[in-house]
Amino acid sequence: MSDKTECTMPEDVAHEFAAIRSALCELHCVWRLYSELYGNPQYGELMDEADLGAFWLIHKALRHELLMGIGRLLDPAENGRFSNLSIEHLLNIIDPHCPAAFNTTLRKTFDLAKAHCAPLLEWRNKRVGHADREICLRIGTKKLPDVEKKCIESGLAMLLDCLKEVHTHFKGKDAEFHFPLRVGDAERLMSLIQDGLNARKAEIAQMFP
Repeated sequence: MSDKTECTMPEDVAHEFAAIRSALCELHCVWRLYSELYGNPQYGELMDEADLGAFWLIHKALRHELLMGIGRLLDPAENGRFSNLSIEHLLNIIDPHCPAAFNTTLRKTFDLAKAHCAPLLEWRNKRVGHADREICLRIGTKKLPDVEKKCIESGLAMLLDCLKEVHTHFKGKDAEFHFPLRVGDAERLMSLIQDGLNARKAEIAQMFP
C-alpha cells in the first residue's frame, strides 16, 4: 500500500491524509475478507466440515478489528493531553488551508458518516474497546443495537467519501484516488482448506479401501 503523499497538499495535510487513507483502506480490506468468508453459505459448510476452532477466532478478530478501526477513525481530535490520528483531527488541520464553504461542506459529510456509524461506535465503546458490566453480564435493560451488513458497508463508504472530497479539493476531480484493495483472500483460503479436506479423504480411502 503506497504512503506517497499528494504534492499539491500542504505538507501537514498530506502526511496525515496518507495515514488516514491507509488506515481506511485496511478496514475496507478487513470488511471484504470478513463478508466474503462469513457471508458465503458454501464457505460456512466448508468451515463446519473442517471443524476448526480457528475459524471462530478469525471471525472474532476480524469483527473486533473492524469495530476498533472505525472507532479510531471517528475518535475526537483530542483526548485529554493527546492528539488522535482521526478524521476529525485531519479536518482541523485542513481547516486553515481551505475556504470556509468547503470546510462546512466537509464537516457535514463527516458528521453524517459519524451519525450513521453510531451503532458501531456503541459496540466498540461498550463491548469491544470496553466491557460495559450491565451488557456483558446481561443484567438490567441495556441492549446493544442490531447492526446489519448494509450499515457497515454504508459507513465505510461514507468515510471514504470524506477522504475523496479532500483529495478532489486539492488534486482536482480528474486526479486518480489511490485506494488499492486486496482481492481473492477468502477464495484462496477456502480453496486451500478444500484441498486439505480432499487430501485427508483420499488418505483415509487408501487406508480403508
